[in-house]
Amino acid sequence: MPISRRMSKSKKAGLLFPVSRVKAMLKNKTILPRTSKYAAVYLTAILEYFGTEIVKAALEETRKNMSQRINPSHVNSAVRKDPRLAQQFQMIVLPQSSFVNFTENCAMNDSAFM
Repeated sequence: MPISRRMSKSKKAGLLFPVSRVKAMLKNKTILPRTSKYAAVYLTAILEYFGTEIVKAALEETRKNMSQRINPSHVNSAVRKDPRLAQQFQMIVLPQSSFVNFTENCAMNDSAFM
């Protein structure tokens, strides 16, 4: 009879980010204490996807600048240059990076705030 080993939720889902930790954060930080286990897996997959996309884009930006270390300014410029990431991070200012003025976009999309 084969010995069954414990397998983490992250490993079952094929993810690197911790599903259990995300589920605990969902449980503690949301209004509803009951969440589906699939919600935690889905959210973890989304976080992992965004993380890898940001790191890939920042690495390309770092190599373009002939640097060996990723700085916050590399992350910021990489996020602003990628159209999909720029759409998601439109209203976010990353700390310790160069400031990007996004008030022009806000003025054009006034109806989004009403």
